[in-house]
Amino acid sequence: MSATIVPVGGGLANATALIAALDARVRANLLTPVTTPVVVPGQLGNEAGLIGAFVAGG
Repeated sequence: MSATIVPVGGGLANATALIAALDARVRANLLTPVTTPVVVPGQLGNEAGLIGAFVAGG
């Protein structure tokens, strides 16, 4: 299994400097170099938990 992106959610999604630092560190340790971001802010915002519960509940 290979992850294309690692979304960061919650309050950390607003910490752009932290996400950039995490992304740089992750890409530096990948076996196959990539040029696109790996660690990215989540796109669901505060609704992520609600959406996840809905999807899991069917």
